[in-house]
Amino acid sequence: MCISGRCENVGCDGKLHSTAEFDRCGICNGDGSKCTPTTGVQTVGVFGEFVKVASVPIGATSVIAIDRGQYTFLGVKFNGEMVIGKNNERTYSGLTSAGADVLYYSYDEPDYLTIKGPTTGVIEIMVFKQYGSEYGDVVQPNAGFRYYQVASTGTPEWTTGSWSTCSKSCGSGQETRDVTCTLDGQPVATTMCKDVEPAEQRPCDQGPCPLNQWTIGKYSQCSVTCGDGIKTRIVTCQSPVDKKVLDDSECNPDTKPDGEQQTCSKAACTTKGCNVKHTDNSGSFSSPNFPNKYLANADCVTKIRVTTGRRVRVLFNVFKLQNSGNCQKDYVRLTDEGSGTEAIFCGSRSSFHWTSETNMVKVEFHSDKGTSKKGFQADYESFEAEETLADVASCDMMLAGFSGSISSPNYPKQYDNNDHCKANIDAKETQVVQLTFEEFELEEGGPTCEYDYLQITQSVDGQSYKLCGSKSKMVLQLQGEIKLLFHSDGSNTAKGYKASYKILRRRKKRSDLETTLKELGDDVTKIQMKPEEALNGIEADNVKLPPEADTNDRFGDEVVTIQMKPEEAVQA
Repeated sequence: MCISGRCENVGCDGKLHSTAEFDRCGICNGDGSKCTPTTGVQTVGVFGEFVKVASVPIGATSVIAIDRGQYTFLGVKFNGEMVIGKNNERTYSGLTSAGADVLYYSYDEPDYLTIKGPTTGVIEIMVFKQYGSEYGDVVQPNAGFRYYQVASTGTPEWTTGSWSTCSKSCGSGQETRDVTCTLDGQPVATTMCKDVEPAEQRPCDQGPCPLNQWTIGKYSQCSVTCGDGIKTRIVTCQSPVDKKVLDDSECNPDTKPDGEQQTCSKAACTTKGCNVKHTDNSGSFSSPNFPNKYLANADCVTKIRVTTGRRVRVLFNVFKLQNSGNCQKDYVRLTDEGSGTEAIFCGSRSSFHWTSETNMVKVEFHSDKGTSKKGFQADYESFEAEETLADVASCDMMLAGFSGSISSPNYPKQYDNNDHCKANIDAKETQVVQLTFEEFELEEGGPTCEYDYLQITQSVDGQSYKLCGSKSKMVLQLQGEIKLLFHSDGSNTAKGYKASYKILRRRKKRSDLETTLKELGDDVTKIQMKPEEALNGIEADNVKLPPEADTNDRFGDEVVTIQMKPEEAVQA
């Protein structure tokens, strides 16, 4: 059914979005048990003539006929008139109307015919033989049929519902009601009821309408500066005497003007001018056409160059992009052009920030040919490189890209006393985060790291590392969202740490929390130890490892792979 220009599904029970259907008996929501089939086959024909296969009675449902003969074809008479196979010629495939009935015929091998029914006239199924008997049985028809008839002693009758309220709140209108053909209390096709169908609507009168009038205001400006938007206007009910604004119920709702909201169009949106360079120490930028949707296939670059010796903090106030695996479709890539570190973001996120290590930042925005979203809006500010992040804003941060970097406050200079910084690396539970420490130098704190430390926790199961002291280049692989907590006490400080991360495509088991160290060159030897030996070998008593395993061949699953210089390996 077409409603306001849209196709909507209506069930056989007359309800919108209903899934109710007629069964093979023509009964709404039936189970097919209230009718019986009639079948038959015709295998003898007459050359050059139609021969009757079956007479289908009025009210039959789910009619089907199939002719499997190679040199014969089907025809149909409706109330004695040929409607399929006229002039002894095969009819093309398609729908044919006969009275109130609709027939579907296909001449593809085999020929077949269907009628949903219930039929409203006498239907005769015919078959035409194209060659004489001298060609043998191969030219004979093989036409079978089947139809159903309701097995009921009752008589179909019209059932009516209650009248609706009047379509008008004042003046003249219409009332409507449901009218259904039923058999034994079940809805059936309307063609089965023979009596005159009762009226489905009637006029109604709600009395005179009020004299108050609708007043129309002016339209607002278009909601967009480019592309398609909306404009609105105010429609109020007013007294004609004192122009007093009244409640809408005091005016005739049937005469209320349309168009309180209307579409409007501006010049087509474009990505022209989306490549911008900012040289001020603070400013803002956004995706093209923001706050409207960005266009497909856009590539924009925003470059930020602040005073030498300063760093840049970018705050995303709005961020709504298409989401995709590894941000392969629409994305924002932030690159610190001084250090080469970068982070990539996509999807929808709440407010978050990113901080550079130098004064040169490049922001790349890319959209593919698919879905467009609202885009992003961001502010940036600069601060002296000597300042800590805590001096400018909270050193807490959320890292949401598929790669990026993180460092201790003030790095590469020494961190301050009494720092307490939190950082989260956003990842799904099934994803592996590889965290590579290029430098790590904190105050020594003994086995428990009681002074300064970096605690790294994987949220999926709560397992964590607590690191302190000085360590060579190392790589951690963890699963799901990663939480980093950096703490310094009130005494000694050190250079701190710098690390990069990336989210790997492969999946690790939740229980497989391991520490691996990348090869540092030809002068690195790999050895395998029991966990406690590995701890002694790299002086990392504070690293939390899985429970001790059976010490069978190669020590089972609980082996930690580490890398050392040759002389360190010999000592271990």
